[in-house]
Amino acid sequence: MLRLFVSVNVDRPEVVERIRAVQRELLKFGEGIKLTEPENLHYTLRFIGEVDDGVADEVIKRLGEIRLKQFRISIKGLGYFPGGSRIRVIWAGSEGESLKELATEVNRRLKGLGEDEDFVAHLTIARVKWIKNPEAIISWISENRDIKLGDLDVSTFYLMKSTLLPQGPVYTPLAQFQLL
Repeated sequence: MLRLFVSVNVDRPEVVERIRAVQRELLKFGEGIKLTEPENLHYTLRFIGEVDDGVADEVIKRLGEIRLKQFRISIKGLGYFPGGSRIRVIWAGSEGESLKELATEVNRRLKGLGEDEDFVAHLTIARVKWIKNPEAIISWISENRDIKLGDLDVSTFYLMKSTLLPQGPVYTPLAQFQLL
């Protein structure tokens, strides 16, 4: 069995460093915050989940048929899930419709494989296990809702394998797909 997802990976060094600076700020809110590792920063276009090994070949075939143009996104703004006074995931957003268009095409091609969910462009920068003062971190996130973290040229997207380990997930690219 393989645990799969489709992603746009964030690997531009200066953008990663800006994200890391924001992550370091989050640590002041307590020990219950787990930062996303720099090598794991990505936008999930579709979570496929657990599938048999043979299904990966079909996914690769379907994704290889996507013909969209390269684009640029601005990584901008902070938010959190699920909302209200509950914080489980802290994320950075993106500006522009191109990422959503790619996700829509990925979801169309993979209909029936994995979870059919509405795409919400978010780049997980931290997970919150517990926190003493949620109001303080919610206020800080609100103050940074328009923060600009940089631009990312998107020319590729990936089929990724996720291996869950006690120290955190390890993501491995199984296939890379070029945009036009």
